[in-house]
Amino acid sequence: MKPAPHLQTGRRRAPKRGLTFALDGPEAYEALYSVREDEEEIDRRLTYWLQSFRQGNHLTVKHLTKVFELAGFALLVRSDFWQPGWR
Repeated sequence: MKPAPHLQTGRRRAPKRGLTFALDGPEAYEALYSVREDEEEIDRRLTYWLQSFRQGNHLTVKHLTKVFELAGFALLVRSDFWQPGWR
């Protein structure tokens, strides 16, 4: 089966590079194993990990939001929203 055209050119439909959506299970297990008896320390480390993921994702999400807003504006213009006599 032939790959879709956008995959053949290496282009992606939605930029996802650099976004973190989940913890790596084995990595988290190994990193937290030494403190497995200390629930407060586990919570603290997980909180910092999640915060760092959010900060890392922020610029990409901000860029995607601007692109989405621009596309919405372009759609309004294309749909003749701004044309005189539009009702």
